[in-house]
Amino acid sequence: MIDWRDSLTEKDLPPQIRALAEVVGALAALEVCKAFSGLTIYIPSATHAAQVLAEPSAQGPPFDSAQGPPLNQRHRDFLTLATCIGQAAALALAERYNGAFVYVPKLDELLRARRNDEIRRERDQGAEYRYLALKYAITERWVREILDHREDTRQLALF
Repeated sequence: MIDWRDSLTEKDLPPQIRALAEVVGALAALEVCKAFSGLTIYIPSATHAAQVLAEPSAQGPPFDSAQGPPLNQRHRDFLTLATCIGQAAALALAERYNGAFVYVPKLDELLRARRNDEIRRERDQGAEYRYLALKYAITERWVREILDHREDTRQLALF
């Protein structure tokens, strides 16, 4: 099966992820999506980020519901982020976002659309339904459904 990251380019990414990609690169931004898909994460200030990385087991003050998740959860999220993309990239994000909450969107719909485009392209080149079903781990019936609902991207705007 195709690695989901191989089928995306930076221009395909949602704006929030493109903004991350500007700082850490497209592959690292996709790793963030993979780790935090559909979640809001806290990216600490650069100073605080360096402290978290220096003392990963340190606990913060008690939970304050007005401030979002408990600080120890914020630490865990940032440590996970640093593990996924590397400490230098995580610190670069901390430098850029400086204590902000960032929503990481799910890429399921984007990936599904990309898969469907690939199925259409391969079918246009003569691939058999069975081959496509096996390659993309879907049923032959679903391959036919995808091909029957081809969107015409050549439509002109009427306004």
